[in-house]
Amino acid sequence: MLSVLLVYYILAVLYSVVRYRFRQQLGEDTAGSITFVLLLPLFGLPLSLLRDGLRSGYLRLSRSTGHLLDEVQDTHHVRVFRSLDVRKESNLVPLEEALLVNDLSSRRRLMLDFLKDDPGAMMPLLEQAVSNEDTETSHYAVTAVVEIKRKLTLGIQHWSVRYGSGEHTPEVLTEYAEVIRQYIHSGFMDSPTRRSHLSTYASLLGELIEMDHADEEVFQAKIDSELQLQRHDEALRYQVLFHTRFPHSELPYLAALKLYYELQMKDAFFDTLQSLKQSPVKVSHTGLNVIRYWSEKGA
Repeated sequence: MLSVLLVYYILAVLYSVVRYRFRQQLGEDTAGSITFVLLLPLFGLPLSLLRDGLRSGYLRLSRSTGHLLDEVQDTHHVRVFRSLDVRKESNLVPLEEALLVNDLSSRRRLMLDFLKDDPGAMMPLLEQAVSNEDTETSHYAVTAVVEIKRKLTLGIQHWSVRYGSGEHTPEVLTEYAEVIRQYIHSGFMDSPTRRSHLSTYASLLGELIEMDHADEEVFQAKIDSELQLQRHDEALRYQVLFHTRFPHSELPYLAALKLYYELQMKDAFFDTLQSLKQSPVKVSHTGLNVIRYWSEKGA
């Protein structure tokens, strides 16, 4: 028995040293833990280790959940358009499969992993996860959805106040338009509210264009917004301006083809297609496929 106690206290001393050294990571109750281990022979050490393990796991989970929600949208670091993240996009399918067939622990782990990246981009899958039979997975999803909505709403309020106070700088217009775009794509609103936000979004993009502070993606978003609002004359007007601003790009041609197709303007569609084929602009693989496909259709 004395040998067992001797081994125990040797381990207890080692634990106490390690516990004290990493006291900041493991929590503030270092003295209490060490006292508990030393005063409760045999049982104190395993119980304390178990408590530390549970506490560490809880803190990691809390930090993960808090971090992923804090990064949903920092309204001071948003941009109107972001480049495609291939890794995030390719991970949508594995997450969707996990929600359907994987075991519960895999679902929970994947929910945390993916939400840490970009919760806003995962809204369609979050909606599936909310109704998942695993309550913990559903809880993560509900928490994320509520927090995303809160942060986007605050973002809109923040930039709306600055815009309403007369700050119509390119920066304010860009940030305000971006947070509205995210809110529209989140699916948090009914049809009238969505139309109202979409109208504001289109107006902001129009101001950026009029300031000559718009790239090709802003033009594409503006034309698409006007099309959704069924303001066809405005869409056509900005389409002409798009081509004028970027005469050496294929994107105005492709945007025009999309617009004319939606408006069922057959003659204008094939005239634009012919102009693209005869133009000196450099055509991408996508553009080449469009030309080939519709050339065969037209023939």
